[in-house]
Amino acid sequence: MKPTTIFSALNFSLTLALAFLLGGSLIAHYGALRGAHIGVLLWALIVLFTPLPNGRSLFGIRAPGWLDPAMWCSALSVTLASLWLTPKIFYKHAGTHLLHYLITTPNPYWLVLVACALPMLVRTRHNSKAVHLVLVLLATGVTIALAYKPFIIMLNSHRMGP
Repeated sequence: MKPTTIFSALNFSLTLALAFLLGGSLIAHYGALRGAHIGVLLWALIVLFTPLPNGRSLFGIRAPGWLDPAMWCSALSVTLASLWLTPKIFYKHAGTHLLHYLITTPNPYWLVLVACALPMLVRTRHNSKAVHLVLVLLATGVTIALAYKPFIIMLNSHRMGP
C-alpha cells in the first residue's frame, strides 16, 4: 500500500470514530431523535460554512463532481426545513445556535455562505486547483473575519456547568 493510501484510510477511520463519539454523546444527552437531529444540523453547519470540498480534500477520495453540490444543497435543505418545522431545536446546542444565527442574519453572514460555496462551485465547474486554493483562502478569511465573534458569544452562552 502507498503511504498516502494508508494516511487516507487512517484519517478516514479517525474522523469516523470522532463522528460516532460525537453522535453517541449527542444521542446520550438529548435522546435518539433530538440527538440525531442536532447531529445532522452540526453536519450542515460544517458543510455550509467551511470552504473545503467536503470529504474530497480531507480523505483524498475521488468523488463525482456532483457530490459536493448535492451535499451542500442537502445541508441547506435540512437547515431550512428545521428552521421552518422545529425552530426550537437550534437553541439546544451552541453549534446549532450559531447555525441559526448565521442563517437568519443576512447581513453579513450570507456573504460567508456564498464565500464558502464559491470554491466548491468553481472546483466543480472548472477543476482549476490554483483558483480553487485562492478561493478557499479568501473564503476562510471571510469566515474568520465575520463569524468568529458570534461563535465566541454562542459558546459563552451555552457553557455547561458552573
